[in-house]
Order: sequence, then C-alpha cells, then structure tokens
Amino acid sequence: MSYVLIKAGLLRSPATSGAFASYGVPGPGRWITIYARNGHVFMTLCGLRLDTSGHAERGPRWCANFRSASGYVMRHPAGY
Repeated sequence: MSYVLIKAGLLRSPATSGAFASYGVPGPGRWITIYARNGHVFMTLCGLRLDTSGHAERGPRWCANFRSASGYVMRHPAGY
C-alpha cells in the first residue's frame, strides 16, 4: 500500500498496516479505499483489490473479487 500511495503522491513515507487505521479520512473513498487493522492492510482502487494474502499465492497482487472487511477500519485519501 505504501509504495502505491507514495508513487501517487498521496503518502510521504512507508507506513505499517496499523498506521493506515488513521491515514486520510474515515470511510470508503470514491476511487480508493484502504482497509486497515494491526497486522494487515489491503486497498481497493477503482474496484480492484490490491492485497498480499489469499488464494495460497504469495506477494502483492490485484484481484477482481472482494474479501471480507470485518475487523478492518475503512479510510481513504481526501478527495479520492
């Protein structure tokens, strides 16, 4: 998440998964929504999910399907 947001000019330095729980503004965004909790973070960008876990695969990947957001805090960059 940090890499994508830094390259987009929406984050200054890398953040931990727990730190994203207070990033930006609360709630879902129009284009970008970050789902954060201690230990894991994932995001949706224009309807695609960027995640590092699931489906027995390793590393970050884009997925068209959504995962449960139970236990996560939703945040988004202001204006996005």
